Amino acid sequence: MEDAIPMVQAAAVHRMTNKRSYLDDDDSMDDIELYDFRRRRHRGTVVWSKCRLISVSFVVLLFGVILGAILGYESSKKMVGGPQPWGGDGDTSITQRIIDEVKPAEIDKHLRFLTAKPHLAGSARDEQVLVNYVHDKWQDYGLDVVRKVPYTVLMSYPDNTTDSYVSILTNAGEEVEKSSPHEKPIIPQQNDSDVTRPFNAYSPSGEPEGDLVYGNYGTVEDFEYLQKNNIDCSGKIVILRYGLIFRGSKVENAEAAGAIGVILYSDPEDVDPFNLPAYPKGLWMPETGLQRGTLFTGQGDALTPGFPSTDTAYRLQQKDAKLPHIPTTPISWGDAVKYLRNLGGPEAPEGWAGGLNITYRLGPGFTGEYANGKMKMHVHNVFENRTITNVIGYINGSIESDRYVLLGNHRDAWVFGAIDPNSGTASLLELTRVYGKLLQEGWRPRRTVVFCSWGAEEYGLIGSSEWTEDNIKTLGQRAVAYVNIDIAVQGQATPLIKSTPPLYQALYNATKQVPNPNPEEVKQGRPTVYDTWKHMKPDGMIGSIGSGSDYTVLLDRVGVTSVDMRYDYDRKTYHISTYAMYHSAYETYDYVKKFIDPDFAYHRAVVQIWGELARNMADSLLLPLGVEDYADFLQKTFEGFEQAAKAKLDEKNISLDGLKAAVQKFSLAATHLEQQRHVVDRNNPFAVRKMNDKVMYLERAFIEPEGLPGRPLARHVVVAPSKHNIYASSSFPGLQDALFAVDHSEDPDPAWETFKRQLSILTFTIDAAARTLQEDTA
Repeated sequence: MEDAIPMVQAAAVHRMTNKRSYLDDDDSMDDIELYDFRRRRHRGTVVWSKCRLISVSFVVLLFGVILGAILGYESSKKMVGGPQPWGGDGDTSITQRIIDEVKPAEIDKHLRFLTAKPHLAGSARDEQVLVNYVHDKWQDYGLDVVRKVPYTVLMSYPDNTTDSYVSILTNAGEEVEKSSPHEKPIIPQQNDSDVTRPFNAYSPSGEPEGDLVYGNYGTVEDFEYLQKNNIDCSGKIVILRYGLIFRGSKVENAEAAGAIGVILYSDPEDVDPFNLPAYPKGLWMPETGLQRGTLFTGQGDALTPGFPSTDTAYRLQQKDAKLPHIPTTPISWGDAVKYLRNLGGPEAPEGWAGGLNITYRLGPGFTGEYANGKMKMHVHNVFENRTITNVIGYINGSIESDRYVLLGNHRDAWVFGAIDPNSGTASLLELTRVYGKLLQEGWRPRRTVVFCSWGAEEYGLIGSSEWTEDNIKTLGQRAVAYVNIDIAVQGQATPLIKSTPPLYQALYNATKQVPNPNPEEVKQGRPTVYDTWKHMKPDGMIGSIGSGSDYTVLLDRVGVTSVDMRYDYDRKTYHISTYAMYHSAYETYDYVKKFIDPDFAYHRAVVQIWGELARNMADSLLLPLGVEDYADFLQKTFEGFEQAAKAKLDEKNISLDGLKAAVQKFSLAATHLEQQRHVVDRNNPFAVRKMNDKVMYLERAFIEPEGLPGRPLARHVVVAPSKHNIYASSSFPGLQDALFAVDHSEDPDPAWETFKRQLSILTFTIDAAARTLQEDTA
């Protein structure tokens, strides 16, 4: 098509040029008159010849139609789904074929290969070996089109020529109690020179020294506590434990408090809360383990915010990019205890003490034998422009090929990535195999299915963000929904699903079709995944979606309804932010095979859910996107916000009546639309398309082009990442951000003005969204 465009344009120009020559050249007018005379003279012959030609053509065409119909009918009897009529839902027996075809052994095989070596984003292993592996498998499986889509972006790596570590600098100038610059290998696979050294991506290099301060999880409230208790972080190095909020937000908060460096560690309370056997004897983090991770709080290439990093893109200078300014490095809790047990100052308050066998103190500075010593950091990282690659595969739709159901996962890992992300990558590969087999047997979905293997997610959702920015106009018109699986399995308890409301019912229906992988649950009378999910989470099965994975830009900037799902551990038992081995060198195939999912039964369940959810969206005549669930979500969010904020708003004489009315209007419009859906003429393509467009574009209606205050690229006014923790979701984010600023500002008046403006924007947007659901009026 790209080559055809200039040809069409050239032909059009040629026709226009020839037409102008007739009008401008006097001699040509004589030629036109002569041609007209000859045409009149032979008119009878011409008319008779045309009639004969039309008659013969009609007979040939009629014969072709009849023959095609006969052949089509005979061949369709051999097809899995048969021909799909416009008014049909596709062959629903495909559901059982998907469920039956998923093979745990195939997932196991993929995971073993994917995790055989470290594959950091931008490395040869990820960019060449794994990109080609995914690309070639998808071609072998029979996808219609498979493309490699590269982007050149700013990356960050540890300087492998110089160790990064921290230490205590004694009064005599000697460095003691040095942290390990490596994670100790536990199994032979980890003794690999390609294992990524401990580092935090996009941290600047530096060797700061100063008094040490303990800041708990590094939240805004934690730093406020330190300030209120006269513990000044200016010119200090702060040590913070991982968990609760995004690591990049911790560093932003520390920098705002005046810190000159940050040390991050995983406290035993968060990676081995019950002091149970550590890996390799158990599934908990050993004392030598640590977490790598990015500090970048944006999405995509840091040098091309909001636009794709193509060859013609304008790039910021690195000094102008939104990157951290203070050195940061991760260490193990086995090293962290050496500094925390020597820390002076007041005892940490309740809730700040972790799982180390010490008295947690705040500092600043050391006591005892290191009373006059300082904390010293050595951070050595390098920045490079490198190519990262997405692999995109397509199954073209049979009827509505301009409607895309997107399915995605990222490949890159900090080290081996057996859970994050390659449990998801192996599952995506198996799903494409299943769909490919169905294609070979004659099935083809109504709509196009797009499979996405993203590059460089770990650095800041780079691959998915660049591709979305590159295709933002097309996706805004064509994307139905996006189903993301970053991690397929991190436990065996229950699904963990976060979604925007339109997909709620489709998710319930998909999980009702999938057999329960837990035999003990089946014995308890819960035969499906849905049954256990509902049993484990009776107060709310689906969470609100925030950020932290590749759905972010699709949802938050384009308005594509999105879901992220995985199998999870029991969070009622384990009150931890994530699984123990997160981003460590110990997150290996061996770990998954021994402790997470030995038989890959839970991986199989995830693929089955994924496959059925995608089938429903790709094959159903009417899109399974519910608007009444969005109405319920808005109503509950409004009620919760009103209850929490009413006292403050009453003091300022700020009324929420307009917002309440807009939410009620949306509820009425949603109810009416659902009634219309039940009676829509399924044989009328225009009526079906009109109904589908209303539900598909609903999420787009909540996009505000100017973005949220201080966050122009966060544009969804109903759900967005929290401003102070991008892992978390914030409902009515403009209002929440403004009230947070009211509570945490010395002068709250500007924040109140921001609140009033955001209230107006939210009210208008919900009202306008309601109107998109209503019937057209004159």
